[in-house]
Amino acid sequence: MQINLNQKCTVTLNERGVEALRVFYQNLSLPPPDYKAGDEYTAELWDVMHIFGPYTFMGAPTPFDTSFKIHNVEDWSDDERASRGRGE
Repeated sequence: MQINLNQKCTVTLNERGVEALRVFYQNLSLPPPDYKAGDEYTAELWDVMHIFGPYTFMGAPTPFDTSFKIHNVEDWSDDERASRGRGE
């Protein structure tokens, strides 16, 4: 299996994940999105790593369910495929 960092993934947030998103947006001086525990968050894998990476380490409570979905490149729209390269 190959995974491209530009592939979208969907995670199910818990309270820690909601807080991580709030802090991320606050640090950008942007209003945080309205998420609550149990909501799904979809973004490119590199973005999920960027936002939640500081909250993800050995022994820490995770910011989202440990099972998550990696979307297939075949599911991308033509525009997404063109803007992200082949995704292979």
